[in-house]
Amino acid sequence: MITDFLKDEKSLVLFDMDGVLAEYKWGENDLIKGGDTDVYLNKRPIYSVIEVAKRLDDNGVSVGILSSCETTSQKEAKLKWLSRHTPFIKDNIYILVWSELGLVGKSRDSQKAHVMQGITKYKKVFLIDDKHKVINATNEILPNTARHVSEILR
Repeated sequence: MITDFLKDEKSLVLFDMDGVLAEYKWGENDLIKGGDTDVYLNKRPIYSVIEVAKRLDDNGVSVGILSSCETTSQKEAKLKWLSRHTPFIKDNIYILVWSELGLVGKSRDSQKAHVMQGITKYKKVFLIDDKHKVINATNEILPNTARHVSEILR
């Protein structure tokens, strides 16, 4: 999987945060939906995935973030977490804020694909995510662009 990204240096690999770069604990959803920011600041990094992202970056593949949260204050907390744990990712950071987009309580599965469609600087854009609904919705719109995080750890 990683060698596929390395074949073309004009690729961008976007990583989700929760459950991909940062640990997602069962039951956190209520805190997140309630607007808690500490839940993001205190997440444990998943070093094996961060190392894959760093290796891609070291090999000339652009890496970035495509994540989401409920509120603007949660977005700020995610950005702090990223600067602390993934300082090599400085560009291509996309964090969807559901309350700003009017998507509270609505289907969000395909929203990452729409963001990816708008990124035209790269020949190929890929998404690494942990949610099968998001992966499937993304691949329906942009075939073969989304993969489960487990595939990059083989």
